[in-house]
Amino acid sequence: TSVSSSCQPTPGASGSRVPTQQSECKCPETQEVITCCQRCPKEGLREVRDFHEFQAVQWSQQMGKKQLSQAQHVVDRMLQRLVIGLSVGEGGSKSGSRLFVTADMKTLEVECADGEGSDRPRRRMPLSQVVDASFGSGANSLILRFSDAMRWDPIELRFASETERLQVALTLKVLRARLA
Repeated sequence: TSVSSSCQPTPGASGSRVPTQQSECKCPETQEVITCCQRCPKEGLREVRDFHEFQAVQWSQQMGKKQLSQAQHVVDRMLQRLVIGLSVGEGGSKSGSRLFVTADMKTLEVECADGEGSDRPRRRMPLSQVVDASFGSGANSLILRFSDAMRWDPIELRFASETERLQVALTLKVLRARLA
């Protein structure tokens, strides 16, 4: 038996032809709907299409007063939410945890949902020891890496939305800059 090296397109389930709307374009009146029948070999070579190389560049332009004001507003609102506790997922845990910042704005705390009431364990992470906050593989995850002195594995936090993740990342960056 031989295995094909590419997908075999098949007509769509709703029929092989779909009418298009009449407009000013010179398209044919019907077009064929093509779908993948998902028989690609897992171990075969996969073609990368439309991949564009990019390079990181240093952003030298200073933010204007309006942009600074907007960024400060985002940070202030997120700090308010972090003081009372922000619901997050941690690592592979399916139960929810809460992310806090202490009143002095120098320490993050993750309260695990494993315990009950006042027995809930809290992990304290001094912001001075957080050396990197990078985006994880998912759209809503943020990975915190710590200094060698902490000897901790990175922690992956999952947020309810990408906006929330970006706001937390900005807030952590600002808090770290204030400590320096």
